[in-house]
Amino acid sequence: MADTLRYLPFGADDSMPVGVYRMRTSSKETSHYQAQMTIAITIDCNAWNDFFNSGMDLVAELPPGDFSLFMPREIEIEIQAIPDVSKDGCSNRALKDYIYDTIARHSVTTVGYFGFAEADCYLGFNQGTFMSDNERNWYATEIPKRVLGKKRTGSDLPKNMADTAVAASSFYTVILTADSKPGPIKDAYKAGGKVIYLKDFHAQTLSLRDFIKAQLP
Repeated sequence: MADTLRYLPFGADDSMPVGVYRMRTSSKETSHYQAQMTIAITIDCNAWNDFFNSGMDLVAELPPGDFSLFMPREIEIEIQAIPDVSKDGCSNRALKDYIYDTIARHSVTTVGYFGFAEADCYLGFNQGTFMSDNERNWYATEIPKRVLGKKRTGSDLPKNMADTAVAASSFYTVILTADSKPGPIKDAYKAGGKVIYLKDFHAQTLSLRDFIKAQLP
């Protein structure tokens, strides 16, 4: 299934319009996402800095009745690794408070895959889902190209690992990112993934919710 942007009930078939992020588990299908007709948004880690710096209230701007927000487990790990004080000596306390407050108020959902290879990255029973064929194919291309052999970052994840997870979800959700450099997210964008670069949002006058809706078919 391509071009997927909205939720549909679990088990919906391919004849139905845009919607289900499905994972195969033997003869049954489950989903990262709830069965709601809301616009699914995945937030990249750097987008939080952008929202914080612009003073945006995501609960008001992307109301839960219209939008559901997600972040891959890898992004949650990156957020947890944000230091209290940055390298230039500035405090990140307000940024971290903003992120965690928004996550709680908007009920941002962490999504991930079932597995045990890296306990910090994978989710366990009743949490993680199995990888879809589309995602498996995406990772099979991107991991050797963008991740293997890379040094670990301050979050202890290999470089580009979190971006690869974000990029994989662009085929099922809308990605909000401040990252336009070459990498997994740009690869996904070129491959037809739904990626909204926040620099494009800031270059116009629509609200974020209206700008997102204007990008959808």
